[in-house]
Amino acid sequence: GIAYLVRRFTRKDGSTEVRHEICDASGSRLYANPRMWRIISDVRAQPLVRAVAPDCNLESPLRIVDAMAGLGGTALRMAHACGRGCHVTASEVSAPLACLLHFGLQRLASQGEDWSEPAQRVEALCADAEDFLRERGRTGPSFDVVYLNPCLDISALSKEDLLLQRLARQLPVTQETFEAAVACASRRVVLRHP
Repeated sequence: GIAYLVRRFTRKDGSTEVRHEICDASGSRLYANPRMWRIISDVRAQPLVRAVAPDCNLESPLRIVDAMAGLGGTALRMAHACGRGCHVTASEVSAPLACLLHFGLQRLASQGEDWSEPAQRVEALCADAEDFLRERGRTGPSFDVVYLNPCLDISALSKEDLLLQRLARQLPVTQETFEAAVACASRRVVLRHP
């Protein structure tokens, strides 16, 4: 079985915080931690940023949706790379992962870490990518960029990756999802495929 825990955690320095975790019977744990993501010094040279915002120096996208957000690392990187005016919606279909992402972003935003300011500009929600994009695209483009990164098989899985894989919906991007993304994006749709 799987459990969603909210517990008080004591750091090495003696301070405490509330941590949201997903655990399983084997002892695997998932939680959002500021040290999961590192600041990349030359962020605009990264392939993801070049795909999402090729003219980042001239005009960064202001509204991005990561429609298959997982634990939100990519959404956080896009918010950081595209600057203070950029807002990212991180949509995740798995309710436990979406909840973990929501509380992890809140925790990160309040900690004064390097990622805290970008975390304040990422909104996490639980929604199916196709349904969310179709609804948001009904009246025309709602986002500058739609990013699609399906959770597919990963080689060399750690215990945490195995738990993540059990929680995530591992489906490819369908034609219908891609068409909904095109209707929802005013600039581009970025599809990452392994």
